[in-house]
Amino acid sequence: MARAHTDLSRWDIGPIQGSGRPDIPAPALLSPAPRLPVAAPRVSGVAIPVVEHRPTTRARFVWVGAHGGSGISSLAQVSGEGLELSQAWPAPPLGWPRSVALVCRTSASGLDDAARFLHAWAAHTVPDIDVVALVTVADSPGRLPKTLRTRIHELSGVVPTTLTVPWIPAWRETPRAPHKDAHRTAAAVLALVNKENNS
Repeated sequence: MARAHTDLSRWDIGPIQGSGRPDIPAPALLSPAPRLPVAAPRVSGVAIPVVEHRPTTRARFVWVGAHGGSGISSLAQVSGEGLELSQAWPAPPLGWPRSVALVCRTSASGLDDAARFLHAWAAHTVPDIDVVALVTVADSPGRLPKTLRTRIHELSGVVPTTLTVPWIPAWRETPRAPHKDAHRTAAAVLALVNKENNS
């Protein structure tokens, strides 16, 4: 049974505390933030499709890319964990896992695409799906501007955990180059899936 998630009719929430950080090396989680009013994620009226085909392999969770170029192929193929699905929800009745790691780049457009998915999930329009984490993948080196950090803070209040993947220069030329952060992110997601299944 899918876990009930927060009613977001007011969107006056900060990051969810006690979100089950796995006791393993993992990408940095967002630092706890005070409970402050946040703006509702900006969303479009375009409906998000649900995949209509069966997966060709089995896995414990799905990397769902909120947009093209989100990094799901690098994360899935380098780590060897999770199925890939771009710009669509998985369909558990067709054999897809119900646990989702929603992936986006840290650009303004990438975060807005992630907001569109989270808005649909929080509005209970997606049956039997459990978004266990938002995975933000750096879109450039260096510190994010304040506006984008604020945007991530807004979205982090919707999901149990937010994981960050830093800028990986090697992936710019070789998207599937081995890198420890892909394995650490996958391990963190698997720990969250296991915790959810055991709760």
